[in-house]
Amino acid sequence: MPTSNNYSHNSKVYWLYSGLAALWFLVQCLLYSKHGIKVVFDSKRYLAQADLLAAGEYSALKISYIVYTALLAFSNLLGSLAWIILLQIVVSGIAMVAMYKAALKITNSQLTASLTVLLLIIWPDYQFWNLYIHTESLFVSVTCLVFWRLVTADQARHYLQLFLLLVLVLLLRPNGFMVILAVLVYWGLGYCNRKGYPVRKAVGLLLTLTIVGMLAAAHLFLKDISSDHSFTKFLVSGEIIQGYEPLRINIEKQIELQGTPLKQTIAIVLNEPAFFFKKSLMRLLYYWAQIRPYYSLWHNITIVILMYPLYLLGVKALATKKTDIRITGFIVCLMLQFSAMVVVSAVDWDNRFFLPLLPFVFFIGAIGLRGLLPQTVIQKML
Repeated sequence: MPTSNNYSHNSKVYWLYSGLAALWFLVQCLLYSKHGIKVVFDSKRYLAQADLLAAGEYSALKISYIVYTALLAFSNLLGSLAWIILLQIVVSGIAMVAMYKAALKITNSQLTASLTVLLLIIWPDYQFWNLYIHTESLFVSVTCLVFWRLVTADQARHYLQLFLLLVLVLLLRPNGFMVILAVLVYWGLGYCNRKGYPVRKAVGLLLTLTIVGMLAAAHLFLKDISSDHSFTKFLVSGEIIQGYEPLRINIEKQIELQGTPLKQTIAIVLNEPAFFFKKSLMRLLYYWAQIRPYYSLWHNITIVILMYPLYLLGVKALATKKTDIRITGFIVCLMLQFSAMVVVSAVDWDNRFFLPLLPFVFFIGAIGLRGLLPQTVIQKML
C-alpha cells in the first residue's frame, strides 16, 4: 500500500520533471524570439547540397553530411527552413530526457541527473545552436541519444537501436566516426574488465587502437569533404581561431605539402616542429578556455565562472573514480579526439567545435558538484 513518503517522493519527481520541461520550453521561446532562424556562412554549403539532392545530382553529394542534406531538402520541399529548426528543437528536447536517464542510470542520483540537464538548459551557448542551419544541433543531440542507449542497453532491440543511432551520427557530420570509436572504447574496457586484464595495459592497448582507427577514419572522411576544406590549408595556417586574424602564429618557411592527411601532418611536424607544437598548444588553450577576444566582458566572465569550476569538479570526479571505467573511457576518448581535431584544423569562432563535449563536461561536473554537498543537504533536495 502506498505510503505518504511515496506520495511525497512522486510529487517531488513530478514537479522536478515539469519544472525542467517548462524551463527548457521557455529557453527555446526566448532564444527564438531573439535570434530567429540563423542562416550563416557555413549554412550555404548545406543548402547547396540540399539543392543538389533535390535536383537529382547525387554524384556531387557528400556522404558525410547526407542525413542533414536529406532533412534540409525535405524541409525545403515543405516550403520553409522552419521545419528543420523545429526538428532540431524537438530532438534537442528528447536528448535532454536521454541525458537525464543516462545520468540517473550511471549515478543512481536524481540530483546529478537534474544538475546535468539544468546546466544544458540554462547555457545559451549550447541551446541557441538549435536555431542554426548547421549540423551541430542534431549531431550533439544524437550523440546524447547514443550515450543513453549505450549505458542502458540490455536487450537485443536496444543494441539494434544503438546501431541505427551510430549510423545516423556517422552520416550527420564527418567527425561522426569519433562517437563510434568512443563506443568501441566503452565496449573494449568492459571486455578487458570482465577478463581481468590490468587497467593500464587495457587502456594502453585501446588508446593505440583508437589512434590507428581515428587516423584511418579521418583519412576517409577528410577525402570526402576535401573540395570544401583544404587539410593542407589548416596545417600550414597559423590561425588559432578560424577567421580571427589578430591571433596567429607565423610559419618561418613555406612548405609544399602533398600526399594523404597523415603524410602532410608528419611532414609539417618534421619540418617545422616549433611552429606545429606552439600553434597546437595555443589552439588547445583557446579550445578548452572557450573565452574569445571579441566576446563581451560579461560573456567571458560567465564562461569562466560556470565552466572552469566544472572542469575542476569533473577532473576530480574522474580521478577519484566516481564513474565506471567504461564511462570514463567513453568521455575521455571523445575529449581527446575533438581536441586532436582542433589541433589540425583550428578553434571555431564561436565554440561550435566544443559543443559535442558540453553534455559530458556538465555531466562529470555535476558528479563532482554532488560530491561537495553534505549528505543532509542532498537528502533534503530529493
